[in-house]
Amino acid sequence: EKKINKIYYIMDPSNYIKINVPGDGGCFFHSVAWLYKLNQLLSRAQRTNQKQIVSDISGKDIIELSKTYRKLAIDWMKNNLDTWHHREIGLSLRQFIEIEILEDDNIDSVNDYIEKMKGITEYAGGSEVTAMGNVLETSIAIYTLNGDVLQPVPNAKYTHPDTDNLMEIYHNTGSSSYSGSYHYEPLFRKTNLLDFGSIENLFQTYVKKK
Repeated sequence: EKKINKIYYIMDPSNYIKINVPGDGGCFFHSVAWLYKLNQLLSRAQRTNQKQIVSDISGKDIIELSKTYRKLAIDWMKNNLDTWHHREIGLSLRQFIEIEILEDDNIDSVNDYIEKMKGITEYAGGSEVTAMGNVLETSIAIYTLNGDVLQPVPNAKYTHPDTDNLMEIYHNTGSSSYSGSYHYEPLFRKTNLLDFGSIENLFQTYVKKK
């Protein structure tokens, strides 16, 4: 991995497995659920010294966990609107949401926004990334492809102050197999401890097929 601009890293997409998740508005929470299950499987492999099969993860379990994560994130947001502040610029979560709703003519208040986000087809943004990072006590990094390299999306991350844990998620920025849509997908570093079966790495999925 090569450091550039003293801030961002260029990463090789062939080192990452990308999991397909439904493009139904809940893709961020589906991605988090997948990463949680994959980390569980990796921990089991390390503990038992036996390769684990990724296809053993149930799609139904992923969807149910995704719904649970959405609820936990929304509950955290409701409880921390005025107590959580961005470490660098000082804005509260309420202020961040107020900025977001300026762009949505259908939402008049922060409470309306919270209620809207309870819907399982509502697309997650920066506030939900922050909430999920706090709920799971993990940093969350969002990446996209720039040509044939994987790069962080500026201002689309949550850095937890008290842990080295990291979840990595791909965002297509509108250019993927889900034509015309913005879509999150889980990224997981390749490891010999997990059998990914026919799941392709990010390079095979997006770069090579262009």
